[in-house]
Amino acid sequence: MCVGEGHIVPGLDAEIEGKETGKDYSIAVSPENGFGKKDAKLIQLISTGKFRKENIQPMPGLQVNIDGTYGIVKSVSGGRTIVDFNHPLSGQNLIYDIRIVKIVNDDREKIKAMIELKLGLKDIEVEFNEGKAIIITKKDLKIPAEVTKAISDEISKSIPALKSMEFTSKKDDKPKQEGKEAQ
Repeated sequence: MCVGEGHIVPGLDAEIEGKETGKDYSIAVSPENGFGKKDAKLIQLISTGKFRKENIQPMPGLQVNIDGTYGIVKSVSGGRTIVDFNHPLSGQNLIYDIRIVKIVNDDREKIKAMIELKLGLKDIEVEFNEGKAIIITKKDLKIPAEVTKAISDEISKSIPALKSMEFTSKKDDKPKQEGKEAQ
């Protein structure tokens, strides 16, 4: 994660800064600095018939997706179902037990870590020279230029030296068999 970039809840983000590596910390985060207070507007009464039209039998605890928004059924009575669209941890006081494992200072390592975070790519190499980052993957990912630019722009907020980024794939060094397809 990148401290101060909103990758985690604000209260934890603020408390991590300046902590030492190798030490354990217990950090308390209030609802206001975590996932927010419960918002009554996000608790909605929905007709049970709407669920039944989709062949869903609503019951307390059921996670649902209604019009692209996730919620949890809180109660069902008669023809009414109450669904809470608040984050499940909203309104909660949180305790995080953490250990700072490593502080990354090298720009190449930062780029690699942020690509892994943003795209979930694990087995990559990063070359970084004169403001240009080349991300080398094992497979040709065919990432659209707009996506590459958006990721580059976001990463450059944390790494001002980054001016451009490109993705390329590392060709497999194994010779291809001629004549027969490998089975």
